[in-house]
Amino acid sequence: MPLAAALFLLMQSPAAPTASLENPQWVRRPNMDAMRRHYPQAALEEGIEGRAVIACVVAADGALTGCTVAAEEPAGYGLGEAALKVAPEFRMEARTKQGAPVAGGRVRIPIRFGINPKDAFISIKGEGGWKILQQPWEWERLYPLKARQQKVAGEARVECKPNEKRKIICTVLSETPGGHGFGQAALDLQGKLMMAPPVGVSEKVLRMTVKFRPPRD
Repeated sequence: MPLAAALFLLMQSPAAPTASLENPQWVRRPNMDAMRRHYPQAALEEGIEGRAVIACVVAADGALTGCTVAAEEPAGYGLGEAALKVAPEFRMEARTKQGAPVAGGRVRIPIRFGINPKDAFISIKGEGGWKILQQPWEWERLYPLKARQQKVAGEARVECKPNEKRKIICTVLSETPGGHGFGQAALDLQGKLMMAPPVGVSEKVLRMTVKFRPPRD
């Protein structure tokens, strides 16, 4: 299992307005990787957990279609939108145990988003429109070990630009708090990042802020 935020999914039995879909048989449900892939970045950065409920229509092949967000808590972190992105990972049997077709039936699916408290988290925000193309849990092994063990949070601001030999040189502009290795960890990340520049950018300088959130109690 990756060292990054390990997310888990709690599924309640879907409720349905018709008796034929009271106990749908799931052929496939989202796995850990699917949940990690769609966990909202803003929620991860703040360590926010929550739930969303989606309402969907079941297609003839058991896939979910026409899904909408029925509820999300807490609001404002994109958990409902994340649940909609997870919806294609669901598939149920085309017929109920009683043999009735599920096509056209409606289901409400509660999905819970949670973070393993033992895991640390690193987030990166590029300045000036630069975008990070990777998922945040790919970097967790670079969290400074001592800071992680002591559950110290921090951040570092880094600048990367080419020198006269066209080699990219990265330097630490600031580090808070000092003495915990956050600046060096931010530099170590640079060789592993994939980033996209903003459209029309001419300055070949990239500045970013790397935030480190320790494991929770």
